[in-house]
Amino acid sequence: IRKLRYDIACETTADLLTLGFLVYSPILHSAPLAESYSLPRVWNFWERIDREMLSRCQEMLVVTVDGWRESEGVQTEIEMAKEMGIPVRYTAHEVV
Repeated sequence: IRKLRYDIACETTADLLTLGFLVYSPILHSAPLAESYSLPRVWNFWERIDREMLSRCQEMLVVTVDGWRESEGVQTEIEMAKEMGIPVRYTAHEVV
């Protein structure tokens, strides 16, 4: 399931970049680093980085793939965005 989520995030990010959006995807930043350099995959390790990057965003797009509601990281990021006054939009993974 992690691989599927990662692939969907890659596809969605590529679609958005093609449309001209500037995109930061936490999973695309953290998963390869965690895999290649044995970094933790736990939310509390990545939270500070995600919070800082999110603070620079104008909008948050949540791709609603299986498990997004149960993801501690996604749910915390949604709450952080709301606290920062950043609009949160939801979409299925078919962006283009």
